[in-house]
Amino acid sequence: MKNHSYLRSMPLAFAFVLVACAQTEQAVDAQLAMPTQEQPLQIIQAEVHAPSSTPETVVSEYDTMNPVPIEFETLSVRLDAPDTQILKEISERALAAERITIRGYCDRQEVNNAKEVAIERGAVVRDELVRLGVDPKIIRIRYSTESAGKHAAEIELHDDA
Repeated sequence: MKNHSYLRSMPLAFAFVLVACAQTEQAVDAQLAMPTQEQPLQIIQAEVHAPSSTPETVVSEYDTMNPVPIEFETLSVRLDAPDTQILKEISERALAAERITIRGYCDRQEVNNAKEVAIERGAVVRDELVRLGVDPKIIRIRYSTESAGKHAAEIELHDDA
């Protein structure tokens, strides 16, 4: 037969829990109580600022970065939403560029058809830039399969001036 002596101490433990809960509840009630004569209501002043009529210029890290990196998953050749946003951010610079070189990267130690994957990464970046209005005639695609662990495309914007 099992010994259930711990059951005799349960009512005492339960009583301690109830007392602790009651004390906590009283403390919360005291914090929420309305102010009395001894504790006058404090009025807090806050300044309200009207929104500025001139928009703030947001400076992106991609405004001057060259080359601009676009990272890919090891076996991927698809652009995700953040990459598409990066391309939108640099689109004005790309439209003003004399030439653009896109270098696709894929580590040949990790991917069997690394050359094709690297070229395809460059091509999907090119296609998105063309969709954003860049002249495809100024874009050149290069590839590299030599960089260990590198799965990316880099966009280099050239001003021949």
